[in-house]
Amino acid sequence: MEKPGIVSRIFFALFAGVFALALLLAEAGTFVSPSKAWFLSILGLCFVPLAIVCAILFIVALFRRSRMTWLLLVVLAVAAIFSGRVFRFRNPSSSTASGPSIMSYNVGLFANSASGARSRVDLADSVAAYIRSVSPDIVCLQEFYLPNNVNEKRWLQSRFPGYIADYYALTGKNGAAGCVTLSRYPVVRKGKFPFEGSTNMALYIDIDTGGEIFRIYNCHLESYNMSIPLIFSSVKSEEMMETSGRRFRRSILARARQVDSLVADMNECPVRSFAVGDFNDMPVSYTYSKLIRGRKDAFKMARRGFGGTFSALLRIMRIDYVLYPKDLEAVSYEVKRVKYSDHYPLLVKFKQI
Repeated sequence: MEKPGIVSRIFFALFAGVFALALLLAEAGTFVSPSKAWFLSILGLCFVPLAIVCAILFIVALFRRSRMTWLLLVVLAVAAIFSGRVFRFRNPSSSTASGPSIMSYNVGLFANSASGARSRVDLADSVAAYIRSVSPDIVCLQEFYLPNNVNEKRWLQSRFPGYIADYYALTGKNGAAGCVTLSRYPVVRKGKFPFEGSTNMALYIDIDTGGEIFRIYNCHLESYNMSIPLIFSSVKSEEMMETSGRRFRRSILARARQVDSLVADMNECPVRSFAVGDFNDMPVSYTYSKLIRGRKDAFKMARRGFGGTFSALLRIMRIDYVLYPKDLEAVSYEVKRVKYSDHYPLLVKFKQI
Protein backbone atom coordinates (compact mmCIF):
# COMPACT_ATOMS: atom_id res chain seq x y z
CA MET A 1 0.00 0.00 0.00
CA GLU A 2 2.93 2.31 0.63
CA LYS A 3 4.35 2.19 -2.89
CA PRO A 4 1.16 3.27 -4.75
CA GLY A 5 0.85 6.20 -2.33
CA ILE A 6 4.35 7.39 -3.14
CA VAL A 7 3.80 7.05 -6.90
CA SER A 8 0.53 8.96 -6.64
CA ARG A 9 2.15 11.79 -4.69
CA ILE A 10 5.04 12.05 -7.14
CA PHE A 11 2.68 12.08 -10.13
CA PHE A 12 0.49 14.75 -8.55
CA ALA A 13 3.50 16.87 -7.62
CA LEU A 14 4.84 16.73 -11.18
CA PHE A 15 1.43 17.48 -12.68
CA ALA A 16 0.78 20.40 -10.34
CA GLY A 17 4.33 21.69 -10.78
CA VAL A 18 4.02 21.80 -14.56
CA PHE A 19 0.79 23.81 -14.46
CA ALA A 20 2.08 26.12 -11.72
CA LEU A 21 5.22 26.83 -13.76
CA ALA A 22 3.15 27.41 -16.92
CA LEU A 23 0.96 29.95 -15.10
CA LEU A 24 3.98 31.76 -13.68
CA LEU A 25 5.59 31.92 -17.12
CA ALA A 26 2.34 33.28 -18.60
CA GLU A 27 2.46 36.09 -16.06
CA ALA A 28 6.18 36.67 -16.64
CA GLY A 29 5.47 37.11 -20.36
CA THR A 30 3.83 40.46 -19.64
CA PHE A 31 7.26 41.87 -18.73
CA VAL A 32 9.45 40.08 -21.30
CA SER A 33 9.61 41.10 -24.96
CA PRO A 34 8.58 38.25 -27.28
CA SER A 35 11.83 38.85 -29.15
CA LYS A 36 13.54 37.19 -26.17
CA ALA A 37 11.00 34.46 -25.39
CA TRP A 38 8.15 34.37 -27.89
CA PHE A 39 6.58 31.20 -26.45
CA LEU A 40 5.60 33.11 -23.29
CA SER A 41 2.97 34.91 -25.36
CA ILE A 42 1.26 31.61 -26.15
CA LEU A 43 1.09 30.81 -22.44
CA GLY A 44 -0.42 34.26 -21.89
CA LEU A 45 -3.25 33.32 -24.25
CA CYS A 46 -3.95 30.38 -21.93
CA PHE A 47 -3.97 32.42 -18.70
CA VAL A 48 -7.64 31.77 -17.88
CA PRO A 49 -7.61 27.96 -18.37
CA LEU A 50 -4.23 27.69 -16.61
CA ALA A 51 -5.57 29.66 -13.62
CA ILE A 52 -8.69 27.46 -13.48
CA VAL A 53 -6.63 24.25 -13.56
CA CYS A 54 -4.30 25.56 -10.85
CA ALA A 55 -7.29 26.49 -8.68
CA ILE A 56 -8.68 22.97 -9.03
CA LEU A 57 -5.28 21.49 -8.24
CA PHE A 58 -5.04 23.72 -5.15
CA ILE A 59 -8.34 22.33 -3.83
CA VAL A 60 -7.17 18.77 -4.53
CA ALA A 61 -3.83 19.50 -2.82
CA LEU A 62 -5.68 20.71 0.29
CA PHE A 63 -7.61 17.46 0.56
CA ARG A 64 -4.48 15.40 -0.10
CA ARG A 65 -2.47 17.51 2.37
CA SER A 66 0.14 17.79 -0.36
CA ARG A 67 3.30 19.85 -0.09
CA MET A 68 2.25 21.42 -3.41
CA THR A 69 -0.50 23.34 -1.59
CA TRP A 70 1.82 26.21 -0.72
CA LEU A 71 3.32 26.43 -4.21
CA LEU A 72 -0.14 26.53 -5.79
CA LEU A 73 -1.28 29.11 -3.24
CA VAL A 74 1.63 31.40 -4.12
CA VAL A 75 1.04 30.95 -7.86
CA LEU A 76 -2.67 31.74 -7.50
CA ALA A 77 -1.90 34.77 -5.34
CA VAL A 78 0.26 36.14 -8.15
CA ALA A 79 -2.46 35.26 -10.68
CA ALA A 80 -4.96 37.24 -8.61
CA ILE A 81 -2.96 40.39 -9.41
CA PHE A 82 -3.58 39.80 -13.13
CA SER A 83 -7.13 38.45 -12.82
CA GLY A 84 -8.63 41.96 -12.85
CA ARG A 85 -7.48 42.29 -16.44
CA VAL A 86 -9.76 39.45 -17.57
CA PHE A 87 -12.64 39.44 -15.07
CA ARG A 88 -14.15 42.16 -12.91
CA PHE A 89 -16.18 41.63 -9.74
CA ARG A 90 -16.72 45.31 -8.95
CA ASN A 91 -19.87 47.19 -9.82
CA PRO A 92 -19.61 49.58 -12.77
CA SER A 93 -19.42 53.31 -12.11
CA SER A 94 -22.67 54.92 -11.04
CA SER A 95 -21.68 58.25 -12.60
CA THR A 96 -23.70 59.63 -15.48
CA ALA A 97 -22.11 59.74 -18.92
CA SER A 98 -21.87 63.44 -19.76
CA GLY A 99 -18.90 63.42 -22.09
CA PRO A 100 -17.83 61.84 -25.36
CA SER A 101 -18.33 58.22 -26.39
CA ILE A 102 -15.86 56.04 -28.30
CA MET A 103 -16.63 52.93 -30.33
CA SER A 104 -14.01 50.42 -31.44
CA TYR A 105 -15.10 47.84 -33.99
CA ASN A 106 -13.22 45.34 -36.11
CA VAL A 107 -15.72 44.89 -38.93
CA GLY A 108 -13.97 41.81 -40.35
CA LEU A 109 -13.71 43.13 -43.93
CA PHE A 110 -17.53 43.01 -44.04
CA ALA A 111 -17.18 39.31 -44.85
CA ASN A 112 -19.21 37.62 -42.11
CA SER A 113 -21.52 35.14 -43.85
CA ALA A 114 -23.53 34.65 -40.64
CA SER A 115 -24.85 38.20 -40.98
CA GLY A 116 -27.17 37.19 -43.81
CA ALA A 117 -26.09 40.11 -46.01
CA ARG A 118 -26.16 39.55 -49.77
CA SER A 119 -22.79 41.24 -50.38
CA ARG A 120 -19.98 43.01 -48.59
CA VAL A 121 -21.34 46.39 -49.61
CA ASP A 122 -24.75 45.49 -48.20
CA LEU A 123 -23.13 44.43 -44.94
CA ALA A 124 -21.07 47.65 -44.90
CA ASP A 125 -24.31 49.63 -45.28
CA SER A 126 -25.89 47.65 -42.41
CA VAL A 127 -22.90 48.30 -40.16
CA ALA A 128 -22.98 52.01 -41.03
CA ALA A 129 -26.69 52.17 -40.19
CA TYR A 130 -26.06 50.40 -36.89
CA ILE A 131 -23.25 52.79 -35.94
CA ARG A 132 -25.46 55.77 -36.76
CA SER A 133 -28.17 54.33 -34.49
CA VAL A 134 -25.69 54.08 -31.60
CA SER A 135 -24.32 57.54 -32.46
CA PRO A 136 -20.86 57.50 -30.83
CA ASP A 137 -18.76 60.65 -30.99
CA ILE A 138 -15.63 58.82 -32.14
CA VAL A 139 -15.54 55.59 -34.15
CA CYS A 140 -12.42 53.48 -34.70
CA LEU A 141 -12.92 50.80 -37.35
CA GLN A 142 -10.43 48.08 -38.19
CA GLU A 143 -10.44 45.69 -41.17
CA PHE A 144 -12.58 48.14 -43.12
CA TYR A 145 -13.10 47.06 -46.73
CA LEU A 146 -14.75 48.34 -49.87
CA PRO A 147 -14.47 46.91 -53.40
CA ASN A 148 -12.72 48.85 -56.13
CA ASN A 149 -15.99 50.04 -57.67
CA VAL A 150 -16.91 51.98 -54.51
CA ASN A 151 -15.17 55.25 -53.68
CA GLU A 152 -14.19 55.18 -50.00
CA LYS A 153 -14.34 58.94 -49.46
CA ARG A 154 -17.79 59.39 -51.00
CA TRP A 155 -19.13 56.29 -49.23
CA LEU A 156 -17.93 57.52 -45.83
CA GLN A 157 -19.29 61.02 -46.40
CA SER A 158 -22.72 59.72 -47.40
CA ARG A 159 -22.99 57.07 -44.64
CA PHE A 160 -21.61 59.19 -41.82
CA PRO A 161 -22.87 62.76 -42.14
CA GLY A 162 -21.64 64.99 -39.34
CA TYR A 163 -18.39 63.04 -38.94
CA ILE A 164 -14.89 63.90 -40.08
CA ALA A 165 -13.42 60.76 -41.63
CA ASP A 166 -9.76 59.82 -41.70
CA TYR A 167 -8.85 56.54 -43.33
CA TYR A 168 -5.94 54.61 -44.73
CA ALA A 169 -6.31 51.52 -46.87
CA LEU A 170 -4.05 49.17 -48.78
CA THR A 171 -5.34 48.61 -52.31
CA GLY A 172 -5.44 45.17 -53.90
CA LYS A 173 -6.90 43.66 -57.06
CA ASN A 174 -10.43 43.48 -55.69
CA GLY A 175 -10.64 46.35 -53.23
CA ALA A 176 -9.05 48.37 -50.45
CA ALA A 177 -8.76 47.33 -46.79
CA GLY A 178 -7.50 49.27 -43.80
CA CYS A 179 -8.57 51.41 -40.85
CA VAL A 180 -11.07 54.26 -40.54
CA THR A 181 -11.44 56.83 -37.75
CA LEU A 182 -14.57 58.99 -37.57
CA SER A 183 -14.88 62.03 -35.31
CA ARG A 184 -17.56 64.56 -34.50
CA TYR A 185 -14.84 66.75 -33.01
CA PRO A 186 -12.57 68.98 -35.12
CA VAL A 187 -9.41 67.18 -36.22
CA VAL A 188 -6.27 69.30 -35.93
CA ARG A 189 -3.61 66.69 -36.83
CA LYS A 190 -3.47 63.18 -38.20
CA GLY A 191 -0.98 60.50 -39.16
CA LYS A 192 -0.61 56.84 -40.02
CA PHE A 193 1.55 53.80 -39.22
CA PRO A 194 1.61 51.27 -42.06
CA PHE A 195 3.63 48.54 -40.36
CA GLU A 196 6.51 47.24 -42.47
CA GLY A 197 5.90 43.83 -44.01
CA SER A 198 2.31 43.69 -42.80
CA THR A 199 -1.20 44.60 -43.90
CA ASN A 200 -1.93 45.71 -40.33
CA MET A 201 -1.70 49.38 -39.43
CA ALA A 202 -2.54 52.18 -37.04
CA LEU A 203 -3.88 55.70 -37.50
CA TYR A 204 -3.96 58.67 -35.18
CA ILE A 205 -5.99 61.85 -35.09
CA ASP A 206 -5.70 64.80 -32.71
CA ILE A 207 -9.15 66.07 -31.79
CA ASP A 208 -10.12 69.38 -30.23
CA THR A 209 -12.80 68.76 -27.59
CA GLY A 210 -13.34 72.43 -26.92
CA GLY A 211 -10.07 73.84 -25.67
CA GLU A 212 -8.22 70.59 -24.99
CA ILE A 213 -6.61 68.35 -27.57
CA PHE A 214 -6.41 64.55 -27.31
CA ARG A 215 -4.82 62.02 -29.62
CA ILE A 216 -6.74 58.89 -30.62
CA TYR A 217 -4.61 55.99 -31.82
CA ASN A 218 -6.72 53.56 -33.86
CA CYS A 219 -4.69 50.34 -33.74
CA HIS A 220 -4.98 47.08 -35.63
CA LEU A 221 -2.05 44.95 -34.57
CA GLU A 222 -0.78 41.73 -36.09
CA SER A 223 -3.18 38.79 -35.90
CA TYR A 224 -2.34 35.09 -35.81
CA ASN A 225 -3.85 34.66 -39.31
CA MET A 226 -5.38 31.38 -38.22
CA SER A 227 -9.02 30.38 -37.90
CA ILE A 228 -10.25 28.43 -34.87
CA PRO A 229 -10.94 25.27 -36.98
CA LEU A 230 -7.41 25.43 -38.40
CA ILE A 231 -5.91 25.61 -34.91
CA PHE A 232 -7.75 22.48 -33.82
CA SER A 233 -7.15 20.57 -37.06
CA SER A 234 -3.41 21.26 -36.86
CA VAL A 235 -3.24 18.96 -33.83
CA LYS A 236 -3.95 16.01 -36.15
CA SER A 237 -0.97 16.63 -38.39
CA GLU A 238 2.69 17.05 -37.45
CA GLU A 239 3.31 19.11 -40.57
CA MET A 240 0.37 21.40 -39.83
CA MET A 241 1.51 21.75 -36.22
CA GLU A 242 4.94 22.87 -37.45
CA THR A 243 3.35 25.34 -39.87
CA SER A 244 1.06 26.64 -37.14
CA GLY A 245 4.03 27.09 -34.82
CA ARG A 246 5.87 29.17 -37.41
CA ARG A 247 2.78 31.32 -37.97
CA PHE A 248 2.34 31.89 -34.26
CA ARG A 249 5.99 32.83 -33.81
CA ARG A 250 6.00 35.17 -36.82
CA SER A 251 2.80 36.89 -35.71
CA ILE A 252 3.93 37.29 -32.10
CA LEU A 253 7.27 38.80 -33.10
CA ALA A 254 5.65 41.14 -35.64
CA ARG A 255 3.11 42.37 -33.09
CA ALA A 256 5.85 43.05 -30.54
CA ARG A 257 7.71 45.21 -33.08
CA GLN A 258 4.51 47.08 -33.91
CA VAL A 259 3.76 47.71 -30.24
CA ASP A 260 7.28 48.97 -29.57
CA SER A 261 7.10 51.41 -32.50
CA LEU A 262 3.67 52.67 -31.41
CA VAL A 263 4.77 53.14 -27.80
CA ALA A 264 7.84 55.08 -28.97
CA ASP A 265 5.54 57.47 -30.83
CA MET A 266 3.12 57.68 -27.90
CA ASN A 267 5.97 58.61 -25.58
CA GLU A 268 6.78 61.55 -27.86
CA CYS A 269 3.15 62.62 -28.19
CA PRO A 270 2.71 66.24 -27.04
CA VAL A 271 -0.88 65.63 -25.84
CA ARG A 272 -2.68 62.99 -23.81
CA SER A 273 -3.58 59.95 -25.87
CA PHE A 274 -6.02 57.07 -26.17
CA ALA A 275 -5.00 53.62 -27.45
CA VAL A 276 -8.06 52.10 -29.12
CA GLY A 277 -8.64 49.12 -31.36
CA ASP A 278 -8.01 45.47 -32.06
CA PHE A 279 -4.73 44.53 -30.36
CA ASN A 280 -5.10 40.83 -31.27
CA ASP A 281 -3.79 39.92 -27.83
CA MET A 282 -5.22 39.03 -24.45
CA PRO A 283 -4.88 41.31 -21.39
CA VAL A 284 -2.18 39.09 -19.87
CA SER A 285 0.36 39.92 -22.55
CA TYR A 286 3.36 42.06 -23.44
CA THR A 287 1.13 44.02 -25.85
CA TYR A 288 -1.34 45.07 -23.18
CA SER A 289 1.33 45.79 -20.56
CA LYS A 290 3.13 48.17 -22.92
CA LEU A 291 0.06 50.05 -24.12
CA ILE A 292 -1.61 50.41 -20.71
CA ARG A 293 1.30 52.37 -19.23
CA GLY A 294 0.13 55.87 -18.41
CA ARG A 295 -3.47 54.90 -19.20
CA LYS A 296 -6.52 53.24 -17.68
CA ASP A 297 -8.51 50.35 -19.10
CA ALA A 298 -12.19 51.17 -19.66
CA PHE A 299 -13.10 47.54 -19.00
CA LYS A 300 -11.53 47.59 -15.54
CA MET A 301 -13.17 50.88 -14.64
CA ALA A 302 -16.72 50.37 -15.92
CA ARG A 303 -17.57 46.69 -16.42
CA ARG A 304 -18.42 43.50 -14.56
CA GLY A 305 -17.69 39.98 -15.83
CA PHE A 306 -15.43 39.01 -18.72
CA GLY A 307 -16.31 41.60 -21.36
CA GLY A 308 -15.14 39.43 -24.24
CA THR A 309 -15.06 41.13 -27.63
CA PHE A 310 -14.37 38.09 -29.86
CA SER A 311 -17.35 35.87 -30.66
CA ALA A 312 -15.48 32.54 -30.49
CA LEU A 313 -14.41 30.52 -27.43
CA LEU A 314 -17.26 31.24 -25.02
CA ARG A 315 -16.97 35.02 -25.48
CA ILE A 316 -14.20 35.36 -22.90
CA MET A 317 -11.54 36.59 -25.33
CA ARG A 318 -11.00 40.31 -24.89
CA ILE A 319 -8.75 41.48 -27.70
CA ASP A 320 -10.35 44.87 -28.44
CA TYR A 321 -9.64 47.78 -26.09
CA VAL A 322 -10.23 51.39 -25.17
CA LEU A 323 -7.30 52.61 -23.05
CA TYR A 324 -7.51 56.24 -21.99
CA PRO A 325 -5.60 58.94 -20.05
CA LYS A 326 -5.49 58.41 -16.29
CA ASP A 327 -7.13 61.70 -15.33
CA LEU A 328 -10.33 60.90 -17.24
CA GLU A 329 -13.19 58.67 -16.06
CA ALA A 330 -14.97 55.98 -18.08
CA VAL A 331 -18.49 55.50 -16.74
CA SER A 332 -19.89 52.95 -19.20
CA TYR A 333 -18.41 49.95 -21.03
CA GLU A 334 -20.70 48.02 -23.36
CA VAL A 335 -20.01 45.06 -25.63
CA LYS A 336 -22.71 45.10 -28.29
CA ARG A 337 -23.73 41.53 -29.22
CA VAL A 338 -24.42 42.14 -32.91
CA LYS A 339 -23.47 39.62 -35.59
CA TYR A 340 -21.99 41.74 -38.32
CA SER A 341 -18.44 40.49 -37.66
CA ASP A 342 -16.51 37.90 -35.65
CA HIS A 343 -15.72 40.81 -33.31
CA TYR A 344 -18.27 42.69 -31.24
CA PRO A 345 -18.33 46.49 -31.23
CA LEU A 346 -17.12 48.03 -28.00
CA LEU A 347 -18.72 51.27 -26.78
CA VAL A 348 -17.24 53.37 -23.94
CA LYS A 349 -18.76 56.54 -22.52
CA PHE A 350 -16.93 59.13 -20.44
CA LYS A 351 -17.70 61.90 -18.03
CA GLN A 352 -17.32 65.39 -19.43
CA ILE A 353 -13.77 66.05 -20.60
